[in-house]
Amino acid sequence: MWTRGRGKRDVVMSMDASSADRLGRVLATARAAETFIARRTITRASSRSLMSTSATPGQPATGMLALDLIDVLGVELTADIATCLYAAISSDTGSFKYPATTPAAMRAGARLMETGIDFAGIARAMFDTRSQSYIALQAAVMQDLRMPTA
Repeated sequence: MWTRGRGKRDVVMSMDASSADRLGRVLATARAAETFIARRTITRASSRSLMSTSATPGQPATGMLALDLIDVLGVELTADIATCLYAAISSDTGSFKYPATTPAAMRAGARLMETGIDFAGIARAMFDTRSQSYIALQAAVMQDLRMPTA
């Protein structure tokens, strides 16, 4: 949170709270802020928005909110930043296959790919690679698995 003085915040940002009650004591600060930015649908708490019109609450991925904020702030979209955002968007959308995936999420992914990131490597690392200890845990669980009989 950026502060303008004692107690009053210029900007409060909630990246992934699913409802206002999840903000706890931050909610009062958010309601008093000049600008409140949220990914999820939370009752608007301030008089103006920092985000562009494309940054609507309820986006399918936190990384999209971060990308919109980067755009508003005029930060250069480097491959390092794009890698992190692509991983975030891909994770939240289940590698772009969850039903909540939107055309805007696909466009954001394409924009990030255009920076030259290794999108296939990111997908492999996130969705297709498991550590030896993870596989051992799966094996142990499967050993005790009992299927119901019909």
